[in-house]
Order: sequence, then structure tokens, then C-alpha cells
Amino acid sequence: MATSPEYFPNGGREAKAVFISGISITFYKSQKTIRPPEVQLDGLPRLPVLKHATDVKGIWIWHGGMEICSESKLTIKVSSDRSLSIMGTKTVTLTIPVNVILQESADGGGGGEVWRNSDASKFEISIEYSLPKAEPMLRDPSSGSSASASPATSESYLPSTIDDITRVCPRFRVLVIGKTGVGKSSLINNAFGVTAASVSKRKPGVHDINFEIESKDNAHFVVHDSQGFEPGEEQNFNIVTNFIEERRRKPELKDKLHAIWQVLVIPCSGGRVFEIGDENFINLHLGHVPVVVVFTKFDKLVTMKRMRLPSTRTAGLSSDEVLQLARDDALQAFEKLCIDPLKTVVAGKEMPAYIKASTSKGYEETLAELVDRTYTDVRKYVAEEASLVGAIAQRTSSETKIYASIAVGKRRYWEGLGHSANFPNRPLKNCLDVIHRDVIAVWNFQDPNKHLNSIKFQELMSQIVDDLAERNMLDPNKTLVGGITLVGTIAGIIGGLSGPAAPIVIPIVATVVFAKWVYDVYKQSAPVLRCLMGYIVDLTIIMQILFMLTRGDPRPVSNRMIKLATKTYAESPAKIHIHNQIQDYVERNDVFKRMHRDGVLAKIVDLIEKWKIEEGEGIGLRLRQPELDNLRLYEDEAW
Repeated sequence: MATSPEYFPNGGREAKAVFISGISITFYKSQKTIRPPEVQLDGLPRLPVLKHATDVKGIWIWHGGMEICSESKLTIKVSSDRSLSIMGTKTVTLTIPVNVILQESADGGGGGEVWRNSDASKFEISIEYSLPKAEPMLRDPSSGSSASASPATSESYLPSTIDDITRVCPRFRVLVIGKTGVGKSSLINNAFGVTAASVSKRKPGVHDINFEIESKDNAHFVVHDSQGFEPGEEQNFNIVTNFIEERRRKPELKDKLHAIWQVLVIPCSGGRVFEIGDENFINLHLGHVPVVVVFTKFDKLVTMKRMRLPSTRTAGLSSDEVLQLARDDALQAFEKLCIDPLKTVVAGKEMPAYIKASTSKGYEETLAELVDRTYTDVRKYVAEEASLVGAIAQRTSSETKIYASIAVGKRRYWEGLGHSANFPNRPLKNCLDVIHRDVIAVWNFQDPNKHLNSIKFQELMSQIVDDLAERNMLDPNKTLVGGITLVGTIAGIIGGLSGPAAPIVIPIVATVVFAKWVYDVYKQSAPVLRCLMGYIVDLTIIMQILFMLTRGDPRPVSNRMIKLATKTYAESPAKIHIHNQIQDYVERNDVFKRMHRDGVLAKIVDLIEKWKIEEGEGIGLRLRQPELDNLRLYEDEAW
């Protein structure tokens, strides 16, 4: 992307928003090893380096996306061991003013989206970045007025709340304890929504608890794997307890353990569920890091109970009813096989958190329960930042995503909507940008094409909210598609398509452009407040619909699927009721008086909680999966 000189008025002294996506350092001389890099912004604590890959010639630092101000300074520190051990360690420290990167690129020296600088005898550094679109002004076609399309000045720049959180804790760090064959890999892959092929592997035959298991498809988690506790073997127990203690002593939150999953398989055919080492570990009662005991392969217990159901109990029942009978029997057996022995182990002391789980299709709710319990305990015993990053990393519980979205919003931008604490005199587009980015980031979709953060999707969202710009109540009886639930609305949409490849059209959106209200500047007014409240609630519910459509599928989202989620919400009764309640709330309350300011945030949270999709409805959606599979939802189409 060629950088226009208009980005550098007053000799480059005006602050801009800059999106740093990648940093690489290449050494000209071979190094023995290159250590993980440190990156600082304006001298603050180290920024999260979410991914890095090294070899003897260079190091690749990948932050996964960081928006900063052009007046900031980046400091990059890389240490390496030289080829000859007697020569010791070499450290390279680079401090780079971001505005220098922009100025050199504008002068043609940096190649636009990649800035390079080098010391001919030592190394070359490359920084990948992007700037606001070359068409930086949004123009209202009806009035000729315009507003900035992207943050343009230090006054209008709005930092991301998610960036602040991940600066403290970039990755959720979990220790998984369990023998080979208990289902640890499947548990990790399904909980974090990644494929086995994307996960880093240890060297064959080498087991090191310090090895960090990562995935190129989800940069927000890291797993440490420990072998289970064998009978009469103490070495691994000591390795695990020493590792936990070492991590406890780490000064920074990002380096500490945030959770432990102790994974055991349900003994369907009887037998011992706990080894002596398992019992000893449970009785450690670690207070600084939450432990969840995970009993896996619950589906096998259900299958066994189903096979043993006598015909006298199943006569005249549907297959779903028979399955429910088997599940009920399996729950009773689970209590006897696992929970009663667990009570014996703790001997009257406090019971640890425990979950029955399965990674098989149809048991997604068990993984959601694991994630929900982990999120709650990490927030209680470790730190909110760690719990929020864990919520971002996981891709199985929409409930935890909702909780995290609200928690992130409460930290800054949702809090001040009623009294303009964060947005006074800023272009509404800039306000929407930061709200939009933070909500999208929490849901952590596979989105390499950045559809969800695209201008087109933001334009679409502004049109969904547009009816709130005027003071008028919508008729709740006039929905475009019948049905009062998500499943009912999607069923109507599927039935209305002329074929599996037919474009998904949202009738209320005549053209995908920004709605007129977006061209305004933030001010304390009822229309602005209604639109911002609606944008937050609408986007959150649409993200939950998209999450339900994609859960369990690691493929990247397409704009076709995003349009289906948006259309489902736009044509459901939920949207009309939500918008009417926003209209009514703002009309009936003097929301700009001090006594009512906190009420705006409370109303947003209330609407999200009231209209979020319940897990039971998500199960109903999965029953329509064959119909959804025929819609080619992972293919892109015109917006």
C-alpha cells in the first residue's frame, strides 16, 4: 500500500493510528541459538509476543495485531548465543520511533506496508504494518459533510481495551496432566478450536513439561503437557509439583500457570479411576492456581448404557428419547464410578472442581461446562486478565464469550456511553471502530481475510442499527421471517433461498454503505446514545449466532456465513424487541443526568443477557446441520 503524504501533515508530527502485524529480524552471521524476543512500547512492560519461530539466520516475531499511536516508540531486544560458546551471548536492542517508519515509507524508502532498516554487518529488521485507508474521509452523500474513516489525530485515536489486556497477559497458560490415551490432545484441540495439524509437536521420544504447545490457528493459548502418574512412580509427580512451584514464582502474570486440567478417563468397565499419584495431587489443594478434574470419554459410557437398555424400557420411544434414557443411566453410573471415589479421596475436605467431558459430536455442552468452570475459577483465584484471555482463546462456550464481552466493555467504552467519558467530540466512526474491534476480538474467529473487521461489515452493522437514529417504535408483529427462535428464523431463511448457492440478501439493507448517523460527531444526544447501545447489543448477539454456526469447525469464516448470521438477527423478533426496549429506555429516563449514567451500561448488559441464545437452542441448530452444510457457507460472495 503506497502511503500518501497527506498522512504526515506538519512534518509528520501529527499522531496517527498504526497497525503493527509482524516483526522479523534476520542475522547475517549464523547464531548458535536465538532466544525469544522482548518487545516494549514506550518503556511499558513487555508486549506479548504471541508467536515466534527461530533458526540460526533469523527470528520472526508475530504479535497477531497491535494498533499503536505513531508518536510511540518500539523497543525490540533479541539475545542470541554465538556460534562459538566461548564468545558468550550477544544482545541487540533497537529503539524505533514509529513516526520514523511512517516518514521513511512516505518518502519511498520503506516499501509502504513493510519498513526495513539494517546494519550491513549484523542484521536486517522488517516491520509489517498498515495505515488507515487511502480514502480517509467518509462523506455523507446527502449533505456533502465528511468524517474521518479511521483514527487520524492523537485526539481522535482510541486505544483498544483488548490490547491493554493482552499486553499484561497475551496467552492463556494451562497445564494438562494425564496418561497417554485419556484424550488430552482431543480435549485441547476441541476446547481451543484448532486442528491437530496446526499444533506444535515435541520431538519424538522427548517429553518435557516446559515445552510450550501452541497453534498457528489460535495465538491466545499455550499448553504444557505432563504425563500421568503411574503406580509406584514418583519422579513425574515431583516434576509436576516442581514445575507448578516454578511457575508460581514467576513475577509476571503471562508466565504463571493460569489453570490445571487433571485428565482421567471414565472406567466404563469398572476398575480403578485414580492412581496413588492422582490422589496425592488432588489432595495438594493448590490455592494459587485452579484445578479442574476432567473425566473424559463420557460418550462411551452413554453408548454402553444404551446397548444395555432392555426392550421393556425402550418400547414405543423415539431414538432421541432412548438416547436420553441412556444419558440418565450414564449419569448415575458416572456418580458411582468417578464421583464417589473422588469423595473418598478428599476424605471430607473441599471437593475439587470436576467435569465429565467428551469430544464426540453431540456432547459439545460438556466442553462448554469445562470452559465455563475454568473461566470462573481463573477469574476468582488468578486474575481477571488471565480469565479474559482464556475466554478469548476458547472456542466452545458462547456463554463465556458473552461474559467476557461484557467484562471487556465494562473496563472502558461501554461504561461511559451516557456521559461521554471516552468519546467527546470524536467522529462516531472512530467510536464505532474501537467498540467493534474489541467485541470482534473476544470471539476470536478464524478470520484470515479480516471480514469481521472490514469496512463492509461495519457498514452492514450501521444499517442494522439505523432505525434507532430516529424516534420511532417498531411493530413487533412485522418480522420478515416467521418463528420466534434462532432455529425458526434460520429455517425460514433456508427455505427462502432459491438454491444452495443463492446469494444471501438482507432486505432491510438497500445498499451496503454507512448509515447517515455514522457521519456525525459524538455528542450527548438521544439518537447517538440509542445507536451506540444498539450497535453493541446487535453486534454481540450476531457474534453469538456466528459462533453457533461455526462451533466445532476450524475453517475460516466467510462473508457469506457472516451475512447469514446478520440476516438471521435482522429478521428475527429479537432485533425488534431489543430496539424497542432501547427506544423506550432512552425516552423514559433522563439518561444524561448523573444519577442515571450507570443505568445505560446496566441496560446494555440486561438486553444481552435477556436475548442471548441459550445452549438448548444451539443444540436445535445442530440438528439442522445437514441443511446448513448444503448452503456452501464457507465460500465468499459479494457483500
